[in-house]
Amino acid sequence: MLLVEVASRLQHNLRTEDFAARLSGDEFVVAIEDPPHFDAVAIVARNVIDMLAEPFQVEGNEFVVSGSVGISVFPGDGKELSELLKYADIAMYRAKTTGGNNYRFYAAEMGEHNRTSLLLESRLRQAVQSKELRLNFQPQISLEDDRVMGFEALLRWEPDDIGPINPDTFLPIAVECGLIIQLDDWVLREACEEATRWQRVNEHPVRVSVNISLLHLKQANFAERVLRVLEETGLAPSLLELEITEGFFSIDTEAGVKEFGRLRSHGVRIAIDDFGTGYSSLSRLQHYPVDCLKIDRSFVVRLEEGGPTRAIAASIIALGRNLGIGVIAEGVENEAQMESLRALGANAVQGNLISPPLTTRATLNFLEKQWEDTPSRSEAPD
Repeated sequence: MLLVEVASRLQHNLRTEDFAARLSGDEFVVAIEDPPHFDAVAIVARNVIDMLAEPFQVEGNEFVVSGSVGISVFPGDGKELSELLKYADIAMYRAKTTGGNNYRFYAAEMGEHNRTSLLLESRLRQAVQSKELRLNFQPQISLEDDRVMGFEALLRWEPDDIGPINPDTFLPIAVECGLIIQLDDWVLREACEEATRWQRVNEHPVRVSVNISLLHLKQANFAERVLRVLEETGLAPSLLELEITEGFFSIDTEAGVKEFGRLRSHGVRIAIDDFGTGYSSLSRLQHYPVDCLKIDRSFVVRLEEGGPTRAIAASIIALGRNLGIGVIAEGVENEAQMESLRALGANAVQGNLISPPLTTRATLNFLEKQWEDTPSRSEAPD
């Protein structure tokens, strides 16, 4: 019924000589015949986006949707219908990857980018089954006693034929093609299983932190899925920390608060990753069950310069202290940065100064060395 309403709006916002058709799923095509000038095409695209942004009323329920528009032009971009559709689709993909809710004209350089993305998407779908994915773990060290308090799980993809692929390259593709939820599920289970092994070889409990995408958080049964993994792997909920980005605040819903509340009621911790780089309202912190703020490395690397960067880091640490929330600084590379963070009152740090991300075997070695000099304790880390 929503698609019918979209089609109706498209029909009423076009000239009689133009037409709109639904291709498949939620994809529509608009053909504009002989536009009076080039800018008129952009105006139509913007009108379509604005038209979609107006709430839809369907059987008494309100729906808010958005759209991305890709544009190809005859005859400059192609003379065949198949070419024009293909290039418009490529341009639409680019519009989506730049945030959506906008439009892009096709440009020749987009073609190569799209071919590369499609190739990586295909390989990524195979990677989960072919065991090309693995986890590395980066230690998080308490500044109070310099002991390991946890590890952040980091996804790595290393195809045998083309070598390692940077997460900044393949993760956006996973988000775009919908694979990110499957990857999140895989990382969560693997990380929990590995953390369970840590607890078996030594009595000192150590947390594992796992990054969760916004798409995963939007799943209605998110909390249930996490709790099921914990039950099946045998990991204590207090030893799992879920890292979300500030972007979660942009989908602020009562359901989201309820899902996190349910997880925390079982002992799962919630951390906000890259804090200070997003666009969230600080007032929303009081409504969310958050245990930790992570200072982005972009602030840490310029910490020694003083000025605004140091002031921002100090403000985040003070905010955490006043709200009773722990603060971890990422990307610590030298002793001066660590001592500055210690002086400012940060709770913990992670970065190459402590250790680069480690393989599973190296993680166990790191823990064994740490545990040699650690007094016995039975409680989970704060």
